Amino acid sequence: MVISPVFLVLVPSMSVLVWMTLTTSGLPTMGDLFNESVLFAAGMGATMFAVTTFPALREVRHSEPLALPLSPGARMAALALAAITITTALMGAFMTVFVLTAPAPIAGTPQPAAFAGVFVIGWCGPLGAVASALWTRSYAPLIALGLLVPLYLGSSLLAMSTRADVIVNRMGAVFTLGLQPLPLTYPDTLATALLYLTHAVLSVLLTSLLILAVRRRPRFLRPVALGAVGLAGFCLFGVHTHAENEYSYDVLTANARPRTPSTDTCEVRDGLTYCPLPGYASWVEAWHTDLAPVLEALPDDVPLPTVWQANLTRRADVMVHPPRDGIVLSEHWIVEDEHYRSLVRSELAAHALGLPLPRGTEYPGVGQARTVVAAWLVTLGEGLDADEELRSAEWTLMDHGTDLDDLRLTHAVLSLPDEHVAAVVTEHWDTLAAPETDTAVLAERLGLSLEGPEAIPAPDWRRSLFEREWVTDEGYRPPWGY
Repeated sequence: MVISPVFLVLVPSMSVLVWMTLTTSGLPTMGDLFNESVLFAAGMGATMFAVTTFPALREVRHSEPLALPLSPGARMAALALAAITITTALMGAFMTVFVLTAPAPIAGTPQPAAFAGVFVIGWCGPLGAVASALWTRSYAPLIALGLLVPLYLGSSLLAMSTRADVIVNRMGAVFTLGLQPLPLTYPDTLATALLYLTHAVLSVLLTSLLILAVRRRPRFLRPVALGAVGLAGFCLFGVHTHAENEYSYDVLTANARPRTPSTDTCEVRDGLTYCPLPGYASWVEAWHTDLAPVLEALPDDVPLPTVWQANLTRRADVMVHPPRDGIVLSEHWIVEDEHYRSLVRSELAAHALGLPLPRGTEYPGVGQARTVVAAWLVTLGEGLDADEELRSAEWTLMDHGTDLDDLRLTHAVLSLPDEHVAAVVTEHWDTLAAPETDTAVLAERLGLSLEGPEAIPAPDWRRSLFEREWVTDEGYRPPWGY
């Protein structure tokens, strides 16, 4: 099998295709490894279906009249075992290469049962080839599979802006359920991992029983196997129903109750407490690297929030009901995305300054000095150029609101030396953090003027993320209307 032209062409091609579509970040997780392995299992299952079909049809069509040491059934079983062995070896090689080439140690809690389920899912391809060869004794299933991918891609393109997109989406949803019955990105607990493994075993059992059901001899096995197929299918349906009833987003969020979260995994860095999920302790360094410049610019007596990491299966209470004195992070830290990282710095600055979140269409931070201070604090991340600093500051203004004076003062503050701004902010922190202090007070403390012949210039609209019509003297009116 491994020296057949079909194997030598399809397996490398599929492996390269999957590897080119990897979407891992600079800090990969067990969820990344699991999801990419599931994708590889789907591709490898389809590939091994094609590879196994050819020898399976030769056995079905020609082995019975030949004088061979093994019976036709034993030869078919040996073929299926060989195909499963090859699939398992390729899956193991993919996971090994993923781990060895990862840019950082893979974070998260490994669940062996979940990864065992991924291996088992890959077995459905070669076993399905054996079943289809026994059933049809033709290449029709292989031809159908070969046409399925371009047909699906073509249907997806044609379905855009038409009612047919519903059908295409349903087809994709069914395919996804066959690979991942859980509505979660990764089975990260023992219960969810065992549920995924049960789903995988039932899928392989269903395919294996179909092989027995289509065998012509002995005939009494057919009704028994068909009955077992029905039972396995019923159990598989039960697994999917249980997964949807227990682990859907609506169920998990409805069952989450606010309570005091556990601090067993917490550690303190420069006065800021970080509480990662199990297996994510190595990420504290990455978080602290981004937040440390903001911490250094804050006075020593400023109360600091707690940085929590949470998901819907671990600390669902924190995810759904964030503590008022906390910053909640997910299982993704995209080191390549400055926007994502600046949002976390913005949250830290907002907590330190007591900035409220927007209320509907109202932005309570408009015209306040602390809004501009928060925008400046966010730009203190390491390795930012001038354009990235401006974008980070303006993203913060978008979160808390701005008017024309706020925006032009923010642009002017970013042109000043950080040491000068830091000295003024630290000396007048209590005044600048007060909600009644307006933008003019901050400008005066920095030696700037909002009015008169020496007034600071208008915002640089060519570099700004804002449009002129969004920002007026009366306030901020975003085009999306929230």
